[in-house]
Amino acid sequence: MRAYDNILMLFKYKEFNFNSNIIYINIINKLLTLFLLILFGIIALYCLQEPYTPEYGIISESAERFTFIALTLLLIPISFFIILISTKYEIFILKNKLIFTSIYFLFILFQFLIIVNFVLEFPTIKPKIFDFVSKESLIFLISLTSVLLIYLISKKSIVKIFINKKLDHFLFIFFILLSIFCVISWRVFSVFSIDNSWSMVNHLGAVLYSISQVVEGKHVLVDLPAQYDLYSEILYPIFKIIGLSVLNFTLVMAALQILSMILILRVIFQVIKNNLFRVLCILSLFSIVGYNWAAPTDPYFQYYPLRFLFPALSIAIYWSFINNQSNLKVFILGAISSISLLFNFDTGVPVFGSIVAGLIFSYFFSFSTNKSLIKKISYILIFFISTIFTMFFLIFLIYNGENPEWLLLSKYQNFFYITGAYMLPIPKKLDFWILVILVYITGIVTYLNYAYRGFYSRSLTLIFYLSILGIGLFAYFQGRSHFYVLMTCCWPAILIIFILMDRIVRSTYLGFLPLIFNILIYPFIFLGIFLSSVLLLKSFDMTNTMNNNLESLILKKSTPVTRNIEFIQHSVFNSSSVVIISPHQAVYCSELGIANSVKGPGIAELIIYEDIVFFVNYLMEGNVQDIFIEPNKLYIDEKILKLFDGPFKEINRSVDGLIHLRLTDN
Repeated sequence: MRAYDNILMLFKYKEFNFNSNIIYINIINKLLTLFLLILFGIIALYCLQEPYTPEYGIISESAERFTFIALTLLLIPISFFIILISTKYEIFILKNKLIFTSIYFLFILFQFLIIVNFVLEFPTIKPKIFDFVSKESLIFLISLTSVLLIYLISKKSIVKIFINKKLDHFLFIFFILLSIFCVISWRVFSVFSIDNSWSMVNHLGAVLYSISQVVEGKHVLVDLPAQYDLYSEILYPIFKIIGLSVLNFTLVMAALQILSMILILRVIFQVIKNNLFRVLCILSLFSIVGYNWAAPTDPYFQYYPLRFLFPALSIAIYWSFINNQSNLKVFILGAISSISLLFNFDTGVPVFGSIVAGLIFSYFFSFSTNKSLIKKISYILIFFISTIFTMFFLIFLIYNGENPEWLLLSKYQNFFYITGAYMLPIPKKLDFWILVILVYITGIVTYLNYAYRGFYSRSLTLIFYLSILGIGLFAYFQGRSHFYVLMTCCWPAILIIFILMDRIVRSTYLGFLPLIFNILIYPFIFLGIFLSSVLLLKSFDMTNTMNNNLESLILKKSTPVTRNIEFIQHSVFNSSSVVIISPHQAVYCSELGIANSVKGPGIAELIIYEDIVFFVNYLMEGNVQDIFIEPNKLYIDEKILKLFDGPFKEINRSVDGLIHLRLTDN
């Protein structure tokens, strides 16, 4: 017994009820396999449904979004119903070992095929220094390494190597430094690094413009809509203190991103005990999070950190709450969900929904908790009171004396989903998104299995929270079903995968599961090593980008953007009556401290017909004295170019094509 106790102490495996026998655990795993197959059938039906195509030939996302929401709402009730039926009737338990083994290995093979397909379709990742490494040889090496790792993990004498407290501290510090490098290396830059690429024009402009206007005294939902909601109002105090420029903006975004990654790191080190899985999990996560796998093409601030900050923060606080429950932490969770709803509604809804689901299910379905019913209900009440109070308090601080148009919050969502503009339907083929959804279903069903039977596990409760959050974030991919979008929102699945892998290996080591269950982790070891290798290879591009950005900042290199900034600066006499029409409008406004005189969205977000008509008519009526326009047909709508026929005359033009128009006296 002493040796057995030492093993338990070594793995800190105190969450599981050790009075359970192996047969009982096997039954649960058999049931889990059945649940996954049935739920996968639901996904298959979803894949086969035809998208709605309106008269204009553009695929509308309304029908697909309705199907997605309906399946999401039905997921938990269906899972719970199957658990009830399976528990009551033994006919649902797969007693035949041959059938169970066949299904088990078919399920593993299915996962592996999806991952191999994902690797084969992955965009080119090799920098020039690695041109001698073909993708085929890379896949072979990864596969071979995966087999060796599985063999090592299956040996009980080797497992101890991967659990070392002294190594834990070193790894934690190392990964903090690595997260700083991944962010600072290519996501921090100055105005001297701005070019005419899509990422520096439309993507950067769509995020930066609203901040530039808010800093100059305007308000979102009063003077302009914002595609990504009220983040600029919440970040306003920071930029009011430090000032707004491209460099300061990217530094603040980098700080928020690093903070988010450190919060996730802390949770990983507390939940996952095996250092091998920690390393693979973190490297895979770093490869996906922040667009590092595609560096340095697009920093995509719309997601990192705007759509990543509050999900990461909620995970850290919810995990802390699971470990030490208190009214204060429930109040903080309510405040976080409220701020996230205003900060960015697309991720605020998943954060709010996952916290609500986590609180309800962890207290009313985990019978082993020692809280009274009154205490459980009080937590829910405190959460909602905190959410409502924080929301009204923030709204009062932001819009004191103003009357915001709240319908503008859904303006772009309605436009995209009804018209189908910029949207893509979900691929109806064997694709990586299927594996992501399966991971979330696995997390939900695993938690419900244990919760229904009265077992309480902190890590499974976290997995349930991550699964609900992940499905909510997956809605972004459902709307715009592109590989790049899937890579931005699948990061909760990576966390769930490696947490479950850690539990499986610990269970087989302790004898609660047969060693054959370790084969389940093989596809994900393969995936982890592949994504880790992507991060390693892309680190060369990150380093080169960092050197180039630093050189541009130190030397203050002259570029078309910097020359146009000087041109505007020397041409403006009354900054209160100026409109800048340029692909780099947000950059110019940020660097010069200018607010556009016309209400409405910036050029990067000027995509709705009514907004374009209002914008042009307002200027044609002579309401603005100075207009600086860059006639770039790639980024500027043709209707706006009609301003050359309006009551303006050309005063001057820069060497880089920026034209200064001024209102005539007539």
